This record gives sequence, structure tokens and C-alpha cells, in this order.
Amino acid sequence: MHKFASRWCVKGMTPAYGPCTTVFDLLVDLETIAVYPGATDAHAVLLNADKITRLNDHLSDDIAVEVNGLSVGSTQPRLGLRPVQLPTAPRGPIELYAKRPLSSIQVIYHKNSLVALRETIAELARVLAPIC
Repeated sequence: MHKFASRWCVKGMTPAYGPCTTVFDLLVDLETIAVYPGATDAHAVLLNADKITRLNDHLSDDIAVEVNGLSVGSTQPRLGLRPVQLPTAPRGPIELYAKRPLSSIQVIYHKNSLVALRETIAELARVLAPIC
């Protein structure tokens, strides 16, 4: 994990209904967000301010979106949000997913965890707004 100035954590669940936390770190440059789905480096995606703003805009309207992370070597990780339907829940859950060349992860946010995800991404967008 990178050195960070501020950290946000949001609990979600895996598609198999296991607990899964996503960590959002504002890095010390105060311009980059490191997103750690599953709270691990294995699925980390680095995003700049305009990508967080784009995620926030689409999340506000429940519209699917996928953004490119900052390139690490020859790889370009991707992070996305999309509405999902759960067999045990009414409409409304959102899935955050990260894709890397050899791995991917999905984290589902529903009810209170979805509120926390929306608030976290909105706060990150506000913090980074002067940069955009």
C-alpha cells in the first residue's frame, strides 16, 4: 500500500455474501486516490481527480461507469461501478469491480453500505474538486 494522507473504508460483500472492505486512500500528493477493493494490493487501482469525479457523477444517477486507472508498467487497471440485481434484495445494489490483467474482484454495496459508498466517493470528489 502507498503512503496516504487520509483514508476511507467502506464495508460491502462479495457475490457469495462474504464480508469485503474497500479502502480509499488519498495519497500524500493530495491528487491521487488509491482504491483497494478487498483491502489488498492485489486489486489496487490508482485514480486521479477526474476519474473520481466521473465515478461520483455516475454513481449519483445509478449509471454504470468504468474508468482507466493510472498505468503501472505495461498494465492498465480498470475500476467500475454498475447496478446489480440480487436474488434476495429489491432493486438498488451497486457493484464496484476492479480488473487487472490476471485478476478481478467484485464488491456489492446495498442499503447502508451503499449509502456509505456514495458518501465516501462524494467526499473524495469534493476534496479533489480544486484539482479538476
